[in-house]
Amino acid sequence: GVSSTGLWLAPLVAGVVLASRAISLPSLRRALTGLTASAYVVAVGLSMRSEVIAIRALRGIGQGTSDAAPQTFGEFFAGGERLLGEAYGQVFHSGATGPALLVALLVLAGLSRSPQLRRLVLAFAVAFLAFWCPLTAHWIKQHLVPNYWRVFWILPAPFFVAAALTAPIEVASERLGRKGRFAVLALLLLVVGVASPSMDTLWEREPDAVGYRLARDVVERVPAGASVLVPLNASVRLPTLRRHPYPLIVRELYAKKLVGVLAPDDIEERLALTQLVGGSGSEGAGERLAEGIDRYGLQAVQFYSQAASSEELRGVLRGRGFERASEVDACELWVRSP
Repeated sequence: GVSSTGLWLAPLVAGVVLASRAISLPSLRRALTGLTASAYVVAVGLSMRSEVIAIRALRGIGQGTSDAAPQTFGEFFAGGERLLGEAYGQVFHSGATGPALLVALLVLAGLSRSPQLRRLVLAFAVAFLAFWCPLTAHWIKQHLVPNYWRVFWILPAPFFVAAALTAPIEVASERLGRKGRFAVLALLLLVVGVASPSMDTLWEREPDAVGYRLARDVVERVPAGASVLVPLNASVRLPTLRRHPYPLIVRELYAKKLVGVLAPDDIEERLALTQLVGGSGSEGAGERLAEGIDRYGLQAVQFYSQAASSEELRGVLRGRGFERASEVDACELWVRSP
């Protein structure tokens, strides 16, 4: 998917790559042309951001949750350091991936025989440090990237790590000959195979991991393209998996933007059904679910076992030809019998 808080990335990365080229009049013209060509992304991002902010304000989302503005430079700097620490913890946790990426950058800067690659590393490092800075973190979070951890998107980590692993082989082939090259290659493969760090994604962390497990259970038991009713924490994960069924909605925030495509009462019904299986709204639950099954042709329904209306939902599902297929994290999955 595309996030309005991530559209700043394309023109920034394009600018960094173009700026890393050797300084000359042709390269300057090329850089200006490239930045102009990607300027439309900035316009689209600003447009989407303004619409999302308006919708959030209309629905009262995020109100009263913003941090108080720092009063002194010490508070300002300390707050920026806190944002940096939280973002690093969200992306890398306490593992070795962050230090490994730093080592990869140092290896490339020192060992690479390619001047262009060294300039590219330097350009990305400078751009990243401009964002990854206690002095700029507050402004970036408030005006550009509300989810501050997304500043890590600036660094093309897989490319840098792969290039860093090949740099020692390049040096060994020049100085140690064929045997030395193969020895270094074998050592690198051993290191990668035994001690390679893994980057945990945000989807794998609690409470996000619960929604991911629920979504994966649905994908494993329901045919791709089928219409399903699942809780919100699972519906937002379904589109990230291959060959997935279709939930009634993905995110409440984006569902409100479909007024031109779906009727307002249809959107409200989809939201109400999704909230129902998430454990809220027990009044008339059975009747509402029965109507939803007929209206949307549901092939599977997933709901929390501890919900107040769970027994009523089970009765409706049995009467409509559904069978209980599984239970994951106290959430039952019922699938329509063939």
